[in-house]
Amino acid sequence: MPARPRHAPILSVIPAIVAGTLLVGCAAAPPSPSATAIVASASPALTPPPSARPVPSAPPSLSPSPTPTAPGPGEAPAGPWTRVDWIAAGDVLPLGPSNVGVYGWSRGYVAVRAIGGDSGDGSGEPFTLTTSSSADGLRWTPARSADVAGLVGGAELGGIVEGPDGLLMFGRPLPDTCGGPPTVSALWTSRDGETWRRVTLPSSFGSNRVATLEGGSAGYIATGLRSDGKTPLIWTSADGARWRVAPLPHVTSGSLLVDGGTSFQGGLVVVGALVGPEGCGGVSSIHPSIWWSRDGTSWTREALAGASTSAHATMSIRRLSDHAVAAFEQTGGDETLQGWVSTDGRTWAPVAKPSGLAAFGLVTDGRHAATIVDPGSESGPPTVATFDDRLVMTTVSQSGDGPVASPDELGWTFAVGPTGVLVARYDGTAVWLGVPASS
Repeated sequence: MPARPRHAPILSVIPAIVAGTLLVGCAAAPPSPSATAIVASASPALTPPPSARPVPSAPPSLSPSPTPTAPGPGEAPAGPWTRVDWIAAGDVLPLGPSNVGVYGWSRGYVAVRAIGGDSGDGSGEPFTLTTSSSADGLRWTPARSADVAGLVGGAELGGIVEGPDGLLMFGRPLPDTCGGPPTVSALWTSRDGETWRRVTLPSSFGSNRVATLEGGSAGYIATGLRSDGKTPLIWTSADGARWRVAPLPHVTSGSLLVDGGTSFQGGLVVVGALVGPEGCGGVSSIHPSIWWSRDGTSWTREALAGASTSAHATMSIRRLSDHAVAAFEQTGGDETLQGWVSTDGRTWAPVAKPSGLAAFGLVTDGRHAATIVDPGSESGPPTVATFDDRLVMTTVSQSGDGPVASPDELGWTFAVGPTGVLVARYDGTAVWLGVPASS
């Protein structure tokens, strides 16, 4: 998912598709063939009629052959990165002049511009959604417009997630003055990141609230609430187009609260809590919990060593890669953050003092996880940090011509993909690729 604009605080914002809240009763991969150079199919040769006189062949051209395109960066190394070497690619994105976001996946990168939105009475700018893709972050396909027909009132991009067959992009309605409850208003699928197909929105999405949507090799998973604003819902899909309402985890006491879910090679994981009865002072206790399922047809509750019973606890879940996931519990400020990691969704190892950047600022392409942090002085290069599957954070050294923050900088978004860390200016006029090294 793209990072937030540079001037937005990182630790104070919890992405909607990642983290939920445990407040009860609150209203509420090889390079992609399509992303490389585009080769037009040759037209069939026209055979002259029998009566036509053969035309002599033209002499061979004496002009020099075109210089081959320089090869792009190679695949980022596996394991922890220790350094990134920046390449300033310049104005290579065919998008802008605002609202540009970038996403990484196992086979490349996708840039998106979502802008406008009809207010429903015919006023306002028409909503448009434009995309471009790249296998290496340096060479991008021409911009293409996605189907936004019927999105009355406009929409905003919710995110792009990767599943077994490619990518799923989802849109959300523009929030009203009071914000409004989260949901999903449109879905698009793509096998290559370049061509997007609008798919029919499940009827259960429209009548209920979809708070989170994630993907991984086990499929797609969404979580939310029924229209009553209290009853949890879980949806699963193998392809992003056909969805089913999955059974909820069985609980023997208390009430079930679901805050989010994710997918990876180990299966599907849902985080939430068992909530004790409410009394005069509100909720008596919250027991942060994790449930695992191979395919979403049944769930088992897994143990979280050291989890609290605070009535103020919140839970979130992050995919570190397609081989590991991390769960977080927070009962107050950053100093109260607890973390656990798992490679199978069933056995969870506690992590001592996990970084808040992992909980709230991490992005992944399914193989690597990283984040970018603005300089505290608002001037200078950002900090680049990576995370391994044990949630160990490493701050990497930097060289080359990379992004530099300044008070008048428009801000940027970033992504992690198969060739490294991609940074794009929010207006689409500049791109930097951090090519990583492991030694």
